[in-house]
Amino acid sequence: MISVISLLYFLFSMAEIQIQHIDILDLTVGDKTISTMQKRWGGGGGSNLSRPIVSVMLKLDKGKYVIGEEFIYEISVKNITDRDIFIPWDTDGDKINNGNESYSYKDLPAGFMQVGAGIWLRKNDKNSETIFTSIGLYGSDTFASSIKTLRPEESAMIRAISRWNEDFLSRLELDRSDSSNITLEIYLNWIFSYGINFSEYEQVATSNSIQIELEIQPDDKTE
Repeated sequence: MISVISLLYFLFSMAEIQIQHIDILDLTVGDKTISTMQKRWGGGGGSNLSRPIVSVMLKLDKGKYVIGEEFIYEISVKNITDRDIFIPWDTDGDKINNGNESYSYKDLPAGFMQVGAGIWLRKNDKNSETIFTSIGLYGSDTFASSIKTLRPEESAMIRAISRWNEDFLSRLELDRSDSSNITLEIYLNWIFSYGINFSEYEQVATSNSIQIELEIQPDDKTE
């Protein structure tokens, strides 16, 4: 009886997970093309009628890391409107743009969308922050799989990998010789650069913040 109950609980839990995220874009496995396109479009500041279109959550695989270590993070994006919405779901911007070198408004493919999902680091006692790593997501009508439909209250997940490189230490005005451990607050900004009605919906959604600890090993310290 106990084994049957355990099996039912497992199956129920798996079904619940599938309901929570209708799809997972896993960038940690296989060969994924990550475009280097830096072109950004902005929708301006919106209007007084602008309202949130999505909520985003950030999750890391651990709470403590060593400088130079890889880490895996997950971004959960949820439709918080009362209607279906669309989000871009491909990292190959050059493909989505049909290989065109021009990214001007008039040359963009029909239904073009772009989102920038960037992780920011903040050092509280320094009152400084910097962007650390980011993902560009793209979509258009030409590639059906490049646009994800989210119904009200539905969520999708992006899983990605990055590394705690040392270059951000100077950008945060941190002296590595002060301490072997630093505590940072991190959060994610999800920015619709193109593809939504900016007068109706807010362009930026900010995630929860997470505190993590980074260890600087003795060999990495400044002499």
